[in-house]
Amino acid sequence: MADLLEFDRLLSFGRKVVLEVPEIVHETNTSILIEWNRQNAWVQKKKVSIERKETGFVVRMPKWLFERKFS
Repeated sequence: MADLLEFDRLLSFGRKVVLEVPEIVHETNTSILIEWNRQNAWVQKKKVSIERKETGFVVRMPKWLFERKFS
């Protein structure tokens, strides 16, 4: 698990936050469950953008949503 934590990355651009995570833990039609910094949070797909990368996923979301879910 320590290897996965090294991969997690957080970038903040003003009112947007970009998380790089190794996996989407769970997914429904309307939401995804992501783990960041040893915390899990469900977020609605319509409020985030998800991009598949070779080594994981890039999840972009508003800063207010990130603060609400991971603070």
